[in-house]
Amino acid sequence: MPTDPDEPTGAYTPPLPPPPRRRDGADDPTTYLPPVSPPGFNPPPPPVPPSGHPVGGGGGSGSGASRILVGIVVGLVLVLIVLVIVYIATDKGSGSTGSTSSTTSPSTSTSTSTTSSSTTSTTSTSTTMSSTTSTTSTTSTIPESSTTLAEATPGNRAPTAAEQSAILSSAEPQHPGYDVTLIRIADSDSSWAALEYQPQPGQNLQAFDEIRELDPGTGAWNAVSTGTAQVSCNASVPANVQADFANLFGNC
Repeated sequence: MPTDPDEPTGAYTPPLPPPPRRRDGADDPTTYLPPVSPPGFNPPPPPVPPSGHPVGGGGGSGSGASRILVGIVVGLVLVLIVLVIVYIATDKGSGSTGSTSSTTSPSTSTSTSTTSSSTTSTTSTSTTMSSTTSTTSTTSTIPESSTTLAEATPGNRAPTAAEQSAILSSAEPQHPGYDVTLIRIADSDSSWAALEYQPQPGQNLQAFDEIRELDPGTGAWNAVSTGTAQVSCNASVPANVQADFANLFGNC
């Protein structure tokens, strides 16, 4: 007889044991189930990075090696550029400090002396220059005649304007009726002068020559020897002056 009033009547039936759990978790309500695609839908493949590794894959070591290689290449390029710049600068410096040679072209000089002008012409292979210098000399007025200076010859020269003026001032008053037609100065001693005289037109006079010496105290040119031949052979005329005037009056 049962003693518990709440106990059902009849025979006691024990409860059935629970069914065994599946190992794949299919009976677990918390198990993640992949989404089911609708019919006819194909999902896109996972993205692949340029390096060939899938996203999230182990590409860290490959990218680091690539960066190192790029850095090495950039460094080599910079070093090459610096070397090229240094070479160009060195080459220009050596070219600017090279030796310079100069060549002087031969030239020809011609000189002509007259009573009033002197012309000098210089000619070279590349340039020709010409200059003319005029010199005005003071001469006394001589009727129907003028003083002529001979061409330059070895041993004597033409007088300067000051020398000619002083010589004529001393000589002309002492020989009226004559014109001084030649004045030469000794090369070895410029205080000696040779003169040639010609009679003025209408004067029945004979031409003659004269040697004069400068007096440094008074500035006058005094006559030392006068004659028609070898006037320079006077004993008062120094031997070097005689040699200077040998082309005019002959050797002594």
